[in-house]
Amino acid sequence: MRVAIVGAGFTGLTSALRLSQAGESVSLFEASDAPGGLASGLSRPGWEWPVERFYHHIFTNDAAIIRLAHEVSWPPLFFHPETSVYFEDRIYPFDSVLDLLRFPHLSLASKVRMGATLGFLKALPFWKPLERFTADRFLRFTMGSAGYTTIWEPLLIGKFGPFAPSVNAAWFWARVFKRTARLGYFRRGFQGLADQIVDSITKRGGRVLTNHPVENVSVSKKGFVVRSASREQLFDRVLFTTSTSLFLRLFPALPDRYRSGLQQLASVDALVLLLVLRKPFMEGVYWLNVLSRSLPFLVLIEHTNMIDSKYYGGNHLLYLGTYLPATDPLLHRSPSFLRHLAIRQLLAIRNDFDPSNITSCFVFRGPQAQPVVPVSYSSILPTISTPIPNLYLGNMNLVYPWDRGTNYAVELGEKLARVILHP
Repeated sequence: MRVAIVGAGFTGLTSALRLSQAGESVSLFEASDAPGGLASGLSRPGWEWPVERFYHHIFTNDAAIIRLAHEVSWPPLFFHPETSVYFEDRIYPFDSVLDLLRFPHLSLASKVRMGATLGFLKALPFWKPLERFTADRFLRFTMGSAGYTTIWEPLLIGKFGPFAPSVNAAWFWARVFKRTARLGYFRRGFQGLADQIVDSITKRGGRVLTNHPVENVSVSKKGFVVRSASREQLFDRVLFTTSTSLFLRLFPALPDRYRSGLQQLASVDALVLLLVLRKPFMEGVYWLNVLSRSLPFLVLIEHTNMIDSKYYGGNHLLYLGTYLPATDPLLHRSPSFLRHLAIRQLLAIRNDFDPSNITSCFVFRGPQAQPVVPVSYSSILPTISTPIPNLYLGNMNLVYPWDRGTNYAVELGEKLARVILHP
């Protein structure tokens, strides 16, 4: 069986590995110059390790990617970095029950209600009933208005923008249920793991074709004709792991009802700046949630407060990230404008920050990076098998109720391989 897989993110990589292990002929097409998708790495002269264009880590309970990493002899490293929040001009630790109790901007009653809600969600083993409610309604009721509007509403709005009121409570449950205090990373980053998986695929006869965007796919009596790099190849089955919009573009003949179902799926884009600094920006803090909506970036991640700066030539790496609707003009502003915007936010958080500390600034945009999951999303969840026989779709829209992430990409990739092998 000849299988074409479009997209060499962790879903495509995992599917390709499992299919090649089963003895199938696999060709994996990737538009960029490296595998890994949104977890692919950026490297600079003098760095021992690349770093992700879009910040990534795993949790200790991310069983699928941990199992795969051990299988390809690239096990994760685990750390216990600090998570904090920025609220009313100050940074507060926000990583434990004790941190919550010490947070000075909520009453004891609000803290108890918030802690009880988070504890309940952490212990709750099922999610389906929660998808009937919006996260806004559920959290406002369980935590109370003060706790919700102080901590969680700004984060929900920061992540989903105008879609925030429609996001369901099952999505929030998944974020709480899966989170662990210890976080995992890989030698040479997620790029190191992706490269190791590629080695395993090619050793089994599979092909991983980078710089090969798929230009066209046509259906014939003999199978699928995939055109890439001005060359046409015939396949028995095709798996798409890239964006739904690209899938719809390449298959205009999909039935109208199926097409309209995919078109109603909403998402927001990711905008991430990676600053290379001479000195650290935050003292020990790895992850900082920004609760002020007057500041443009939702989160700051100081990567080198978890991973030693020695791997990056002694430089310190700071991400600023946010999510925006595709129509937001900020997504199309120049790198110099975004750099100035980032500097303004850093000065707002630390007025003694020296902008000359920045040696480089990289801007990354991730179209359709975050699916929007409204109430009863499971009823409109796309299926892996499409109306066109032997054509399959598997991307982040299908990992529900979990949030996007490499662990769920691996889980989905394994599921896709099973479906293709045993339709």
